[in-house]
Amino acid sequence: MGYNNIKTPNIDKLAEDGIFFKHAISPGSYTFLSFPSILTSRYPSEYFAFQKKARTFVDFLKEYGYKTVSFNSNPHARGSLDKDFDFFDDLLRYSEFDRPFEKLKRRVEKKIGRSYIIKKFRKLLIHFSSDIAKPYADAEKMNEKASSWIRNNSSIPILFWIHYMDPHYPYYPPREFTQLSKKEIARLNRLCWINLRLTNKSNNKNHLSKEDINNIIKLYDGEIAYVDYYIGQFINNLKDMNIYDDSLIFLLSDHGDMFGEHGKFSHGEYNLYNGQLQVPLIIKGLDEKKKKFNHYVTTMDLASTLIDSLGLESSTFNTYDLIKNRREYIISEGFKPLNALSGKNIDFNKINLCCFCNNWKLIENSIEDKKELYNLKKDKDENYNLIENESEIASYLSNIIRKHKQEIFKTKELRKNIQQRVKRIKI
Repeated sequence: MGYNNIKTPNIDKLAEDGIFFKHAISPGSYTFLSFPSILTSRYPSEYFAFQKKARTFVDFLKEYGYKTVSFNSNPHARGSLDKDFDFFDDLLRYSEFDRPFEKLKRRVEKKIGRSYIIKKFRKLLIHFSSDIAKPYADAEKMNEKASSWIRNNSSIPILFWIHYMDPHYPYYPPREFTQLSKKEIARLNRLCWINLRLTNKSNNKNHLSKEDINNIIKLYDGEIAYVDYYIGQFINNLKDMNIYDDSLIFLLSDHGDMFGEHGKFSHGEYNLYNGQLQVPLIIKGLDEKKKKFNHYVTTMDLASTLIDSLGLESSTFNTYDLIKNRREYIISEGFKPLNALSGKNIDFNKINLCCFCNNWKLIENSIEDKKELYNLKKDKDENYNLIENESEIASYLSNIIRKHKQEIFKTKELRKNIQQRVKRIKI
């Protein structure tokens, strides 16, 4: 993808074996926007407007005899991303700080049940412990458990999702993947944590020195190199089981991270710059002569592509096949999903939106009340806002976003009407 500071030989080899999408865009700015959209082929706002009741391709494939399994090391995944899986393991018992807490949590749950307070306490512990320990199982442990499960179940059709968390804050690459000391790594992660909170309070002003940012990027690079090594190991395990050649494999991410660009850091809910939205996407296992796609695609079309690739048909997942079709434009959304996750209503007026079309990108930022227009062919880092110079293009993309907003509000009103009818029926 053009970044030369690290080598990823195993991911590169997978791309050689499959199809590489140079400009894959996440439909949402954040894990709990992007993955529901990937699993359901619906925009994040649409998914939450229907109160997370949209059908997933996980549920669809169960009808065809697939065992659906996920080893997902995101510490917040359970209860949010585990919908419809026959087996889901977040492996938190193998994270560095969660083992004693897991024991305590189980005891409390036995006494008072799985309450809202317990879930909130667990999230607080995850956030406040992240400067001293990793709140997730590392790739080595993920591979050990995931490969063991597949080895014991390789005779049945499986939909298998393994979610590595290592290239993610907090950045703690193993010693062989970084030259920084343990003390310096802890200091840099504490700075990350502090900067994230200061950034939210100071209109995106970065508070880190250039040297500190460069060293944090080195930690992130180390995490990428580390997970590349274990992706290679996982693939070798599939080859040892003689199932690699017959496996359809999608490699992708749900978002990227920012390191001071545009004053942004990590992956804020409302941020729609490409540093956060553009993700790797590789598909291995399709009989396709074309090995590289250079146009913009959205990972929201993964479900339709997967179902088409298996020779199945579904009216639910009838978006675009990444191989056969090409979208006229791509929309991505950024809003705070925590309201939706906690059951509160989303403020549909506070959704940031962006539109990609013909190498142009328009960002409509409802939070800061501003618009930005970029020519991605000439300015891939989005440094030069052309909103004043290219009014015709800006107007065209703005109309697309306006129509998208109308669809969002239609979905919202439809949900209200359904709820009212259900109430009348109950009465």
